[in-house]
Amino acid sequence: MQDSTSRDLHRRALLGTAAGLATLAAPAQLAAQDRRVTLVVPFAPGGVNDAIGRIVANALGPRLGQVVVVENRAGANGVVGLREVSRSRPDGTVLAICNDGALSIPAALDPAFPIELGRDLSGVARVGTFEYFLLVHRGIPATTVQEFIAFARARPDEVASGTPGIGSSQHLATEMLAAAADIRLNHVPYRGAGPALNDLLAGTIGMSWQSAINVRGLVADAGRQSQVRVLGVAAEQRTGYLPDVPTMIESGLPGFVATSWIGVFGPPGLPDAVRVALSTAIAEAVQDPATRARLDGAGFDVAPMPPAGFEAFIRRDIARLREFGQRRGITLSAN
Repeated sequence: MQDSTSRDLHRRALLGTAAGLATLAAPAQLAAQDRRVTLVVPFAPGGVNDAIGRIVANALGPRLGQVVVVENRAGANGVVGLREVSRSRPDGTVLAICNDGALSIPAALDPAFPIELGRDLSGVARVGTFEYFLLVHRGIPATTVQEFIAFARARPDEVASGTPGIGSSQHLATEMLAAAADIRLNHVPYRGAGPALNDLLAGTIGMSWQSAINVRGLVADAGRQSQVRVLGVAAEQRTGYLPDVPTMIESGLPGFVATSWIGVFGPPGLPDAVRVALSTAIAEAVQDPATRARLDGAGFDVAPMPPAGFEAFIRRDIARLREFGQRRGITLSAN
């Protein structure tokens, strides 16, 4: 918990950069096209990046005193949207919000990945983390993780696993499952988690890793829920919102954890004072009780992190993933 001195410093940082942040305009000016913040989601609508991005945008706008607009720029597993942000003016008017599947995973596993933290993007703030659930279509006769493993092991390369794309967090979770369970899965990349979920519901694919927000949507819709089974969650502990779903660890896969982070980025050269101001505003926005309740309801764990700490965290994440890829022989083709 911050003391009063720390809070005062954060507020002064936010106010002190108002002149440098073109986004901090008077309410009467917000209708102007160049007086808004664009928050780029580098994936298709319907996934966790899109859902969390819209919650963050709604909460952030009032703290910046202006409109924050979410724009989806899908393509090349996030590269299209991140490049757009990278090429924008370093004034805080164009930002990106994405998870590790768009940055640390490809940076670790793809030698040709064209985005580099620091050179192409400035870390602004980590927002929080979330975990993934293993879903299978009802046509697969498995009600537990071990039953699914036995089914897949008897059918090498036949079970299709749908993910948001090559190098996504769910792709890596699929590779982790294949390695841990000694099975061979058929990876099918999509342009987002939503399209993969739709094909899972239709029975076009057999399994998919989905974030809590999509899983909870299924639970709330009995008709759609009947098309799939939730076999496990790749977290250290069971979740409070789906307590009956066992962890992958409980299901016989020691140490199997697949979690992701989501954070906000700006273009290179974004002034430190602007980054601190934005980071402070984001932290205050997501920790507002009403916003935090929405994020909690989406199965998202709020855990803000300021710019310097966030960039150090990402570099550690890249090193960890690179070691995993080398140990497992996993590499990604160029985007």
